[in-house]
Amino acid sequence: MATYTKPLRPYLFNCYYQWMVDNNPTKIFIQVNAGIPLVRIPKECSGFTQTDGTVVFNISPTAVKNFEVGEDSIFFKARFSGIVRELEIPFAAILSIYSQQLKFGTDFPHEQYYEEWIDNHTEIEEADSSISDETADVEAGESSEELDDGESTSANKRKCNLKILE
Repeated sequence: MATYTKPLRPYLFNCYYQWMVDNNPTKIFIQVNAGIPLVRIPKECSGFTQTDGTVVFNISPTAVKNFEVGEDSIFFKARFSGIVRELEIPFAAILSIYSQQLKFGTDFPHEQYYEEWIDNHTEIEEADSSISDETADVEAGESSEELDDGESTSANKRKCNLKILE
């Protein structure tokens, strides 16, 4: 009988992230493999993808809102080109975490669990290819000003001109 063990990466991520937040750095970076199934990042990030298919995000509390660590992924909202986007990044895609000010971080170890996770979710994602690859905009009623903690800029004060068609 095979013994199931939980992956180590979410636990390591939480430890490193909490320690970094407790030490108040202004930037906490994660390196993400953008080619992993179920990674939901804005199309605006495609221009920042490195030659190896990775992208780096600042996930410090001052850079993102609604940061949540789930069992398989992290979720947060961030602004790209003035538009607030919801991101979902599975732990399988998070390669490293690093704080520039603290000069501390780690590359996460390879885990067999994530190879199997990627194989399983690649099949699921191919079956769901009819779903849009756009990340979700902010829900109705929310504004991009939420990321400013009350500060507003002309970029996020755009008016929405809706016309009701009958």
